[in-house]
Amino acid sequence: MHRIGEEGEAILCAKGIIPSEDWVSNSRIGGKSTAPSRIIRLAHDHMASDITLDVEIGARAAGVSFKNHIDILQAAPGATRLQKTPLKIPVHINGDRTFVEPDALFSVGRRNYALEADKGTESIKAVIVPKILAYREIVAAGIIDDYLGIDNLTVLLATTNVTRMQNIMDELTRIARNGRSTMFAFRAEAGFGDFLRTPPPSGHLLTSPWHRVGHDDLILAN
Repeated sequence: MHRIGEEGEAILCAKGIIPSEDWVSNSRIGGKSTAPSRIIRLAHDHMASDITLDVEIGARAAGVSFKNHIDILQAAPGATRLQKTPLKIPVHINGDRTFVEPDALFSVGRRNYALEADKGTESIKAVIVPKILAYREIVAAGIIDDYLGIDNLTVLLATTNVTRMQNIMDELTRIARNGRSTMFAFRAEAGFGDFLRTPPPSGHLLTSPWHRVGHDDLILAN
């Protein structure tokens, strides 16, 4: 649903592919933001979409159930769907009210995943670290249970080069208890950085290793 417009969305509703309620449009992955620029935002949204599509293709090929963000929100408490932007998950950090909004939200089997697509344009300390803290809090405080109706969440952080991935992992090491965390998993691929020449989705992200801090790699298919 990236930038398909109202006419394209209406076709999906008419075909019964997505529900016609307002909350579906309000929870569109990528939203309607034009910041920091339309081109950068479009490239970012395509990256999130391509990764999610690759995982879905892998899950279908493996015979594993896959649910997208619409499926998850449809099963969430009704009050969540009434929010102006249902995917903005409210959270308090150090007493301040804020929110965290995944670039994609899906489940594979019984596990739920939030995807953060990082193209290397944001400050790690000013932007990525606060996201990590917010995700940790929505799980620790049980917010995902009350707001989304789910009882587990793993955050997948995809970026475009190994050096940046390691720098983010180093920050998580400093944050996590004993420098270990199973809640976050990381993967770097140069192909994530260029949406004009992105290779066709193959399903490999379901079976490829996603690296973790202080633990063995995560395989989504397991």
